[in-house]
Amino acid sequence: MIWKNAVRNKDDFLFPVKAMAIVFRAKYLHGLKKLIANQDVTVPFHLDIQEFISPLYSKDWVVYAKNRSVGLNKSSNISEGIHT
Repeated sequence: MIWKNAVRNKDDFLFPVKAMAIVFRAKYLHGLKKLIANQDVTVPFHLDIQEFISPLYSKDWVVYAKNRSVGLNKSSNISEGIHT
């Protein structure tokens, strides 16, 4: 895959923060829908799931992202964020 029109952002994050918010929202809500479908999460019986989740897609989500590259080796920053 080749990135087209890639622009380096001024904040020097590995990924664009706004794009991370969009991806996080999609993955989080997808996981929530799966949990509800598998009945791993209980919701009030009067609540229409689609009516509850749909508006969450239209909201702007904020992902907390901290620029940790100042004065540090960037490879160590990446490895610090990986937990097994």
